[in-house]
Amino acid sequence: MPQLRRRGSHVSLPAPAAARLQRPSWRDGRLIAGVLLVLVAMLTGAAALSHFDSSVEMLQASHTLVPVRPSERAM
Repeated sequence: MPQLRRRGSHVSLPAPAAARLQRPSWRDGRLIAGVLLVLVAMLTGAAALSHFDSSVEMLQASHTLVPVRPSERAM
């Protein structure tokens, strides 16, 4: 166990060795998870938009509608 040195009223601890990052790889699990998350979000959004786009209610007239001038409407 390393010795602790006192400096004034503070105790200085030994500095830990820095853990070096590994060289980046295309097989990194975080990269694959991120790409899959983006793809799932895109597919879910596309499916929701296509569902709600085709489920819009429309009204249909039961007979032919004839345009009327505003002055004739009051009669």
